[in-house]
Amino acid sequence: MEKQLPTTLEVIGKTINILSKHLIVQINKHAVKVLFLENGQLLKEEQKRLSENNELKLKGELDLFFENLSSFHFIPDYISVSYDSCQSTLVPSNVFTESKPKEIFDLCFGNTTLGKDIDYNRISDQLIVNVFDLPYWIKSFFVVKFPMAIIQHESTYILRKINSEPSFKQKMVVQVYPAYFQVYIIEKSQLQFFNSIEYNHIDDIIYHLSFILQQKEIDGNEIIVHLSHGLEVDSALLTEISNTYSKVFTKNKLIEINTQFIIQTHQLCVS
Repeated sequence: MEKQLPTTLEVIGKTINILSKHLIVQINKHAVKVLFLENGQLLKEEQKRLSENNELKLKGELDLFFENLSSFHFIPDYISVSYDSCQSTLVPSNVFTESKPKEIFDLCFGNTTLGKDIDYNRISDQLIVNVFDLPYWIKSFFVVKFPMAIIQHESTYILRKINSEPSFKQKMVVQVYPAYFQVYIIEKSQLQFFNSIEYNHIDDIIYHLSFILQQKEIDGNEIIVHLSHGLEVDSALLTEISNTYSKVFTKNKLIEINTQFIIQTHQLCVS
């Protein structure tokens, strides 16, 4: 059965029509996923594990992957690309203007990444800048292959989505990836906390969430918990996280799982 998605989005009291044809690309250093949407309906999705070990071969592997998809004869109105990585940090806009992206990145993660592999997204309505690693071979591939594409870090898409939704009650968004997860805490539509944390087991996730809530003096039984996932994460993991969280915070009835969340963040970006 084909998955149905809404044809409009409600954003702070306004209804936004979703564009008729939209190509969504999720990518990281190890995998790529492509989703074809038309009138809010998911027509097709394809995913590939990247196996090559140097940049030139990786670009060739990506090129062949998209070439094989061309038989679908899909001409999109918009293309949006999200790159996910654990190395992402937010800084106030005024701090960013007085510094350089690499200086900020090195301060947070050490001098481990070349300047050409560091990028940033300005999130003007929140007065912050997202600084992150983005391998140059990935960015250059999409700039050449799809010049019209919007290319942003996946957390930027999420932050824009979060900011577009009215949220008066405290909410914790937990975005799960294979080796790390991100935590966003929002209150009154304002971001209060953001971090990316590596994990090995579900118990690690619950431990870190409990610690964050304790440090922020937030009752884990009262906050809305939103669970979603990124590339190469099965939705069953979200269910397991939800069940484990409920065993710790037994009174929380506000846990929600959204397996379409990343698609929705992309839809908002191009609407």
